[in-house]
Amino acid sequence: MNRDAIQKLYAHLDFVWPQIVRIISERDADVLTKPAPGSGWPDLRNCLAHLIFAYESWLGFMTARPPTNAGETVRTLAEIDEARASLRGQVDSLLQRLSDDDLQEIRTFDIRGEKMPYSYGELLAHVALHERGHHGDVTTLFWQLGIEADTGFDYRWHLGRQPL
Repeated sequence: MNRDAIQKLYAHLDFVWPQIVRIISERDADVLTKPAPGSGWPDLRNCLAHLIFAYESWLGFMTARPPTNAGETVRTLAEIDEARASLRGQVDSLLQRLSDDDLQEIRTFDIRGEKMPYSYGELLAHVALHERGHHGDVTTLFWQLGIEADTGFDYRWHLGRQPL
């Protein structure tokens, strides 16, 4: 995956994330931990903390840095938002440091003790698509919690094109 495509994926995530934060922040503070039976997640906090865990894990694999377990410690929406912003900054920093050739070159990464062949571009795309996949979980959690949200999470809304 090339730099432009990766940056477009992350631009879409950065378009959706403030919507998620806004929708949650407009509710009572307990909405993060309110049980959501049938959603696949115990609550919104666990789903969003999982995103933090994934960013931190995959960035750790790419940079050979041990995780700090931020996904286990974030409790409030502000903490989740701050952790995501920091990790997204690390993605941007990594993208700036890597050349186009570095993004494409297959190399060996240590993924939980297993040597695996990937390119940085593939792993950065994986992290972005992982978050994007959980947007569906967030939507389901909203529905399970009775949150009627004017969500425009679809990529086409990010593109901002008007009908002809």
